[in-house]
Amino acid sequence: IRGAPRAWIEALAPPELSRWAARLDAPGGRRTRAEEGRAPADPQRAARSLELVLLTGRPLRWWIEHGDPERTPLSAAVYALDVDAATLRGRIERRVDDWLDSGRWVAEVRRLREAGLHEAPAFDAIGYRDVLAMLEGDLTRDEVYERVVGDTWAYARRQRTWFRHQLPAGATRLDGLEATDQLARRIATGGAQRGPGR
Repeated sequence: IRGAPRAWIEALAPPELSRWAARLDAPGGRRTRAEEGRAPADPQRAARSLELVLLTGRPLRWWIEHGDPERTPLSAAVYALDVDAATLRGRIERRVDDWLDSGRWVAEVRRLREAGLHEAPAFDAIGYRDVLAMLEGDLTRDEVYERVVGDTWAYARRQRTWFRHQLPAGATRLDGLEATDQLARRIATGGAQRGPGR
């Protein structure tokens, strides 16, 4: 059921995808973002919105406005694996060192550049343009290391902040440094204890 709509959606250029999603999900014929001169919506979000309309005949806005408020919400136990900031930063530093020292990341970027893919949007992932700059002689290995560690740490901090605000009040934090089998036992027996937080 999802195959045909998804194939059609994936064939759309991002601006066209954004226009379709805005048209089909805009209440009262509201003008699209493109018509208003604003940047198009996030392609992934636009694709999901368009897929929902095609599969159900109703836009996401309808589902939000007409959901059953009397329905009993699902009851779920929520657990969050947490690692203290210093440990997380240390892991990021070691991983970036390993990536650069192994030579595999540099080789990957070199192959992508040779294939003409260094202008692709995926190249905006953390570090790829920095490694390319190193290959072109514009950055040293140490400068790439500092940039990638800094950008990755900033991204990790944003994730931690986002998750802190998404977890329900009763969520249980677990120490992410604990062995997986011990964590599984804690959850299975209800003996979970709070992790380090922050």
